[in-house]
Amino acid sequence: GPLTLTLGNFESLDGMEQITSSRWSSFIERAQINDALGNTRRLGASVGFKSADNLFRIDGGLFAAHSIDASLDNKGWIAAARATYAPYVGPGFVHLGLNFQHREFQENNGATALTAGSGSPSTGQLVRYRARPFLQTTAQRFADTGNIAAEGDDIFGAEAYAVFKSLHFGGEVQYAKVRAYKAGDKLTGLDQFSSTSQVVPTGKPSFWGGHFEVGYFLTGETRGYKNGTWDRTKVLNPVDKGGMGAFQIIGRVDYLDLNDSKLQKGCTNNFATGVCTPLSVASGLAKGGSQTGYLAGLTWIPTDYVRFLVNYIHTEAEGGPFAATVDPTSTSPVNKRGYSSDAIALRAQFDF
Repeated sequence: GPLTLTLGNFESLDGMEQITSSRWSSFIERAQINDALGNTRRLGASVGFKSADNLFRIDGGLFAAHSIDASLDNKGWIAAARATYAPYVGPGFVHLGLNFQHREFQENNGATALTAGSGSPSTGQLVRYRARPFLQTTAQRFADTGNIAAEGDDIFGAEAYAVFKSLHFGGEVQYAKVRAYKAGDKLTGLDQFSSTSQVVPTGKPSFWGGHFEVGYFLTGETRGYKNGTWDRTKVLNPVDKGGMGAFQIIGRVDYLDLNDSKLQKGCTNNFATGVCTPLSVASGLAKGGSQTGYLAGLTWIPTDYVRFLVNYIHTEAEGGPFAATVDPTSTSPVNKRGYSSDAIALRAQFDF
């Protein structure tokens, strides 16, 4: 039928890149905006509608604000929605999508709340946006806002892809608006922070990121797609039947901007007294930063259920918490200092 009900631990209706299983993602790691915003699976429920031809789909749901861990967070919540349309165009099709998340962080009752881009949540209504340099095997984050006292945020996303036989291209963008606390705020009771002094911006900061990619199957395959997400690629000549498998080349540009003058010119607010101490120039400029990744990949799919991926990753960072350390003699402002890194990543995977 046209209606579906989903219950359990699943993606909170964020973008296609995050919802798609890592079994058939383009690169070894997902786009960095998902890391920065803390997009992940949550406990929740959603209701969906699909058209008779399954070209149009829309889903809406409610979720716990935190992923499953020892915090037992059950007071924060997320309302989310996603709509997609995938009409046929000539020899292929396009995928168009919009997604939205309204996230409320829980009160400060000693439990833990959402920390974007981190496996270690902060206490109370603190949020931290940060991202690794396209590798989950490192703990370094070149772009990092630090903790911000906030009630919640709103995330808007757009998706656009096209598949024409062996060629596919497109990308996504996500924009987050933070509903931050402000200078002079006072909190009592369950809303009070366990440590009363927290960083607040001069307004409601916003952050964004996006990527664009182009891929091509040298052996004639078409990228798999089903129900509004990427799906398994069917190998035309698998090695278990005497063939060579499928070979895919792919490139991507991925940008993340965690800079906002409202944050960099913020202050440390005492939520018991309402007194806010301005951040030093150096510490303010070190918050946030931007990060651009230039990625190239080669994927070999010998059979439908086996993949080997090699990725080359060049990362350009500007500003952020490491800028002063990397280039301590520079006379440029911390948020204008740039540096780069290079990495090669390999993955061998099979699923069953």
